[in-house]
Amino acid sequence: MLGIEVMSVGIGLDLSTQRIDVSHLPAGVYFIRIGENIEKFVKI
Repeated sequence: MLGIEVMSVGIGLDLSTQRIDVSHLPAGVYFIRIGENIEKFVKI
């Protein structure tokens, strides 16, 4: 997989949910990694 890291956010361990503002990113396909888990999302 090719690409660049466009954002890195520290997340507190005591939070069960976290919102990440991606409004400044252009439309496209992005991958988010939390620990060892990787998920894909598409911004339209």
